[in-house]
Amino acid sequence: MLVCLGLSCPKDGPEVTLPKEFINTPAPRLKSIHLEGVAVPSLPKILTSIGDQLRNLIIKDIPEAEYFSPAALIPHMPTMSHLGRLDIHYLPSASHPQAAGRALPPSPLTTIVLPALTTFRFQGVSEDLEYLVSHFIAPGLDTVAISLHNQLTIDLTHLDSFLSRSNVLVHCTDVNLNIRRGLRASLQVMSDKAFLCLDVECKPLDWQISALAQICSSLRHSVLLTKTGLNSLFDNSRENPMPVPEPDQDEPEPEQWLELLQPFNAVEKFSVKDSSGVSSGFFQALRTLSGGGEGTLSVLPALRELRLEADTDEQSDALTEASDPFTEARRLADRPVAVSYDTLSSLRRG
Repeated sequence: MLVCLGLSCPKDGPEVTLPKEFINTPAPRLKSIHLEGVAVPSLPKILTSIGDQLRNLIIKDIPEAEYFSPAALIPHMPTMSHLGRLDIHYLPSASHPQAAGRALPPSPLTTIVLPALTTFRFQGVSEDLEYLVSHFIAPGLDTVAISLHNQLTIDLTHLDSFLSRSNVLVHCTDVNLNIRRGLRASLQVMSDKAFLCLDVECKPLDWQISALAQICSSLRHSVLLTKTGLNSLFDNSRENPMPVPEPDQDEPEPEQWLELLQPFNAVEKFSVKDSSGVSSGFFQALRTLSGGGEGTLSVLPALRELRLEADTDEQSDALTEASDPFTEARRLADRPVAVSYDTLSSLRRG
């Protein structure tokens, strides 16, 4: 009796397809499906042939020729009461050509409950993600990892509602924004009991900031409304160094930086780590708020502590000079911000 099905095909290897004989064979005791790079022309048939014992459904690197809509999964979800892990990963070339830019689906009349689901991972375009999470809830969810392909427009309205109805954010207080210029940008919320990561695969810095701003705006109710700590990492990635673009080549406009920070109204502590000089544009944007009046408090109004971290004393001095106009404006507005400094070089000397 088949209990576990696992097949993997290298990305540069020949295409592997499940035989029709297997697809039409009942497998009522099947508990785990793990397919990577495998063509599954009749996924709905497979799900129809199995029982209600499925614990893991992992489908990664879906080939371009075998794209299937998340809608194919929805009719089978009511029988997945024991499902603990759900992974759906589309290759960038496999996302359906009509998916990007498609209107958001209407909310269903009834929502499927997956009581045992604790881990949900998705890779693809936001429209496919939105369709999927609009149809089910997972109250016991503690791990969410989402990687979006590069898109100009990102709307995660249904994901915001989905996260609000799970436990993944209950114990989390801090939000991490990781901006690795030339690689990707991500939003992370975590604690010792839960983990949420949402990243976007794009390289230019202005695209990264635009994508994160749209993500933060979409998730302001579920993720950002009550978070009091914000940590930002600006890096060119020491693990995989990338060349820094020429000045002004991909610099965001000040409005883009301010739009990114707009949802963080509850943040009291803000940590900025910069090993690349990327944050200079960020502080230049904050400088536009230093003219006094209500504009000074229009971004990060609850901020009380600012921590600046850099690799060298020179970078620390540059961060201090860039942030001074902002902190001085907050002092004049009777909303002072305490500033602390750290450099890796001073920590090593200590």
